[in-house]
Amino acid sequence: MASAQGIDAFALNFGYDSWQAGQMDSAYDAAASSGTGFKMLLSFDFTVLGCGDNNIITTNINKYKNHAAQLKDSSGNMWITT
Repeated sequence: MASAQGIDAFALNFGYDSWQAGQMDSAYDAAASSGTGFKMLLSFDFTVLGCGDNNIITTNINKYKNHAAQLKDSSGNMWITT
């Protein structure tokens, strides 16, 4: 639906809530299996995450950096936002 409207990707804003990890997995997997080339990117919610919380930051970067639905630039670097 979104790709049919010219939207290329969704940013997934997340923090610490336990339910978020499963929803992010589902969103990435749905994008990858859609067959549309739709992408996802991580959006770290620093209103709840600490800037020095390296564990959640690196864990999620490492988890999704090679996912088929991860938005990347032309050099293959993943996009993330806050």
